Amino acid sequence: MKKDREGQGVRSASLEDISLVERLGKDKYEVSVNSKIHRADIVHCLYVLPKFYFALKRHHPSVMMVHFLPDTLDGSISMPHGFLGLYKRYVMKFYSQADELVTVNPIYVDKLVQLGFSREHATYIPNYVSPDEFKPLPIPQKVKVRREFKIPDEAFVALAVGQTQPRKGLFDFITVAEDNPDITFVWAGGFSFGHITADYDEIKKALKNPPPNVRFLGIIPRAKMNELYNAANVLFFPSYDELFPMTILEAANVNLPILVRDLPLYDPIVGDKVLKAHGNEEFSDTLKKLKGDPALLAECALHSSELAGEYTPEAVFSKWDRFYQRILVEYGKKHK
Repeated sequence: MKKDREGQGVRSASLEDISLVERLGKDKYEVSVNSKIHRADIVHCLYVLPKFYFALKRHHPSVMMVHFLPDTLDGSISMPHGFLGLYKRYVMKFYSQADELVTVNPIYVDKLVQLGFSREHATYIPNYVSPDEFKPLPIPQKVKVRREFKIPDEAFVALAVGQTQPRKGLFDFITVAEDNPDITFVWAGGFSFGHITADYDEIKKALKNPPPNVRFLGIIPRAKMNELYNAANVLFFPSYDELFPMTILEAANVNLPILVRDLPLYDPIVGDKVLKAHGNEEFSDTLKKLKGDPALLAECALHSSELAGEYTPEAVFSKWDRFYQRILVEYGKKHK
């Protein structure tokens, strides 16, 4: 497998995938990460980094993870139109070098087909998170975590996790916070793309002068994220476009109620296990209801627990195992 650092959620998902195959597939597979060994049964590339491009071209079967499509770059990074177009073509060329594509949302299989890729070589395998790393904590520990992050004991906390960029709904997050001064809004995440992040200057200004009930924590070490989820009352995720965000799975494993934007791409992966809203007014109304109704909050926490149960490590590994076994047989016949 080929890996490197590329973004917060993408990196988390990639590390989980590697760990899963190493742990549950140890009797079948030997995983070598960023290895210089030139002979392998399968080369599995996780990022669109130039140094991995030729590994896909030279080895068969080769697998490429599709973490984003060219049109999802709009609203994430800002660069001259010609350069952005060039980068989009590079991404498409990168994907075309792989024998097999894997995406974490079934809707993206159809989108890949629309872009000209073969349906029979585009596979859906969802994300997962380790229940050992993300889990509910006892109340005394939650109180301790709040004090560590300087969150008042009695505060009702709406947590967002993701890169600070317009596509993630950052400005909507601030607008909803302004409409709910009695709720504490916390954002964990930073600039994965640095100065080329879309609307970088405007975002920097917003981060320096947030409303009094908003806190931007920056990038939090992954080892501390379980504690931060436990310090919240609800995950508020106003993103405009996702594949299968690790944020939702992590919050579900903590049994945290989840509020997201009502996007069609969520339907096949979270169904009715999360609350959905169409815009800021609905976001605001839903958060008010959650804050004022402990029974609703408990019901939503139960739905999150049920969602986590649908994406266990064992269930996801079985999909990877079937996928690897299929392509070993298929390409073993084609490449003697």
